[in-house]
Amino acid sequence: MKGLKSKSVIGRFGILLLVVVLALSSIVFIGKTAVDNEFVAYENNPVMELGNPGEWDGGSAVTPDVIQVDDTYYLFYVGTITAFVEPSTIGFATSTNGITWTKSISNPIFAADGSGFDAAFVADPEIFYEDGEWTLYYGAAPSPPITLHDYQIGRATASDPGGPWTRDENPVLTLGSSGEWDSAFVLPTSILRTSDGYTMYYSGGADFFSAEDFMTGMATSPDGITWTKYDDPSTTGAPYAESDPVLQPGGVGAWDSGMAWLGQVRHTACGWEMFYTGATSLSDAAIGYATSQDGIQWTKDDTNPIYDAMDDPVAQTLGDVVESASVVDMGIERWMYYDYGRGNDPPAFGLAKASLSCQSTYLPLVMK
Repeated sequence: MKGLKSKSVIGRFGILLLVVVLALSSIVFIGKTAVDNEFVAYENNPVMELGNPGEWDGGSAVTPDVIQVDDTYYLFYVGTITAFVEPSTIGFATSTNGITWTKSISNPIFAADGSGFDAAFVADPEIFYEDGEWTLYYGAAPSPPITLHDYQIGRATASDPGGPWTRDENPVLTLGSSGEWDSAFVLPTSILRTSDGYTMYYSGGADFFSAEDFMTGMATSPDGITWTKYDDPSTTGAPYAESDPVLQPGGVGAWDSGMAWLGQVRHTACGWEMFYTGATSLSDAAIGYATSQDGIQWTKDDTNPIYDAMDDPVAQTLGDVVESASVVDMGIERWMYYDYGRGNDPPAFGLAKASLSCQSTYLPLVMK
């Protein structure tokens, strides 16, 4: 194991024993810190149900984004009136314990406004709170039918999560040019505060309905408004002439051979962590884990996927999937929220828990 040295026979034997133990367990290492990825489904899943028939989230509820502000947890998500039929809108729920959630009476708090780049469709909320201001990053499209071939990232701000929201006139992250890896859609998945400003992780692809080569990209900004996509100068030809993904699907036969997207990134004492959705097609999905030393070069965990439908009794019963993880630290545990995808009458969100083997170095209210 790189980085481990010993000057004695006993020390070398101890290291050998440690390697053997790790090979037989689900614990992975980031640097020198052990991370427990044995997530166990909450016994009373689902942790949130759909709304009543005819309500804004009575047909579906997906892409949870959970943050903590002071003593309250906020879960932002997308809902539709009928099962996965647009238009979708964005709402939120609050909790003081992460289990019992109360949906806001202001829901839905954000919808397409009938003009501009987000005229017809809004989804994929990523919420950021700092200095009393709420900032919502979201995916948006300008006109029906929704083909996700003109799906860009917008930004809106408010002094209260219930609104009113003031949206920027133009998207803050746009599509790549024709032939680029993110030429059809980009959608936000994580926003982090850094010493230099802000970092965004986003999902992108060249053809949504092909369900191939869904990847994770990265962009940086000094102010949260003007963003620059990560571009590796060593790649000069399409599809990576303008920018480069930081996480790509696995090879042929891999569990994530079609998609490595919807990645929630955390920068903690464990290092850079990413919980992402991997799949071979639009009909299957599971949750994987990757780590990084710099937030750019990522290593997928050997035990992936760390959580799939077989780990959740609700998903098994529905013949469903688990996807779109949002992880928060809760006492001595890490809690992972996720949606149930597109099964038969899925509920809203599930919850799984794992031991917290290293504490976060960030405040949850400033990073997602």
